Amino acid sequence: MQNITGYLEKIQGKIAVWVLRSRGSLLKGKLGLRRGVDIPRLPHKIRFGNRVNLDRGVSIILSDTPDNKNQVFLLTLGDHVYINRYTVIDATTEITIGDRTMIGTHCYITDHDHDFKGAPVDQSIGELPIAGKPTIIGQNVWIGSHVTILKGVTIGDNCIIGAGSVVTKSIPENMIAVGNPCKVLKERK
Repeated sequence: MQNITGYLEKIQGKIAVWVLRSRGSLLKGKLGLRRGVDIPRLPHKIRFGNRVNLDRGVSIILSDTPDNKNQVFLLTLGDHVYINRYTVIDATTEITIGDRTMIGTHCYITDHDHDFKGAPVDQSIGELPIAGKPTIIGQNVWIGSHVTILKGVTIGDNCIIGAGSVVTKSIPENMIAVGNPCKVLKERK
């Protein structure tokens, strides 16, 4: 029974890849999709590198705004990127994830929020404008489980971000950083 289940998952993954290609996603090479990967809209604004793997329950949410209508890609995934189970990537501006980066389970990565500055306190949150800034994760980065990465953050190459961290500010390359808010613990040597 295990072999049949694995075989069916492979077929489902191949069909999902075919659907992404037919809907305009740019695939540089092999793409692995496990059951339950959700890309509900704008797949043509994703660039997948070679050997990208998205595990079960990964959600990629892309939204059109007046500011990004002419932008080619909202999400760029480098070569050999692995995104673990139930991670959510939520982009309206630009998110880039570099080559050989691994992202743990249950992470949230975004490039925007609602701009409440100057708005009346009783204004509906849903009516507030979206404020976005590019979020960039470098090459060879390891993001632990349950990490939140907020808009405008750059995480340098070769970094490790500890489990449960909330990254609100940029992290230089070659660092180990942890916490809420995330702070550099030490340099990787």
